[in-house]
Amino acid sequence: MKYYIFGTMLLALNGANGQAPSDMDLPYEKELVNNNLLFRNRRGLKVEMFLGNNHKERFKSIKIRPNKCYRIPSIKSARFQNGKPGKGWMVFCNSDDCGGKCLTESRKTWRGPKNIEKYIGGAANSMIWLYSRK
Repeated sequence: MKYYIFGTMLLALNGANGQAPSDMDLPYEKELVNNNLLFRNRRGLKVEMFLGNNHKERFKSIKIRPNKCYRIPSIKSARFQNGKPGKGWMVFCNSDDCGGKCLTESRKTWRGPKNIEKYIGGAANSMIWLYSRK
């Protein structure tokens, strides 16, 4: 009886998973904001995301790794490492795959964009931190 119930549960789970839409077909599925828990203890760049201009309406704070494209919710401003300058370049793009129209700035002087819409004609939907140790 136990095996019959367990087997029925497995079949039900497989059926539900088989019909649900999946992000697994996307080339950047490992870098979704929701999967950020995997990299919690690693070094990275802290990014605070805001739904409004001028760092208003704080949405979420995540830690990102260098040279990886991250899909993000539509944000209008961001701040890096609590406003401290750093190394590398930050890129914010209006498409989900770090393409389309983008805003790029050096982290040496840039602490975070205050009005992304002004530069790319809309909210940012993806970002990447370009960094090399050389």
